[in-house]
Amino acid sequence: MTEQTDSGRKLADRFGIHLLLDNSVQIAGVRFAGGTLWTDFQTVGRSDTRSKMAEAAGREGMSD
Repeated sequence: MTEQTDSGRKLADRFGIHLLLDNSVQIAGVRFAGGTLWTDFQTVGRSDTRSKMAEAAGREGMSD
């Protein structure tokens, strides 16, 4: 994943694009922040109670 992120940053830089992935940039006095907006419900295991609860809550909607 790190290699892909680095590659993406280099490509974005070549085209004059700011790749905001867990960082920010200030343009004309305005700070733009970027971060990951996906969730991996399986990080604690599919059979784990916390994972099942998180999946159920996610189906009903998530506040971003």
